[in-house]
Amino acid sequence: MRDAWLAASARCAIASIGPTASETIREEGLPVDIEPEHPKMGHLAQAVARDALAVLQKKREA
Repeated sequence: MRDAWLAASARCAIASIGPTASETIREEGLPVDIEPEHPKMGHLAQAVARDALAVLQKKREA
């Protein structure tokens, strides 16, 4: 089940709120596609709104 879930993540935009969360996400074998400059929820929401579509388009093209 884990392998299928990791494979499915290749079709998702994965966002992290900050460096500590990003480290944990990467340790689980996932890429971090979006991480805001400041580890605050508002900054994360803005980064996702700004970048998620481009991330998804790039992943679909790969």
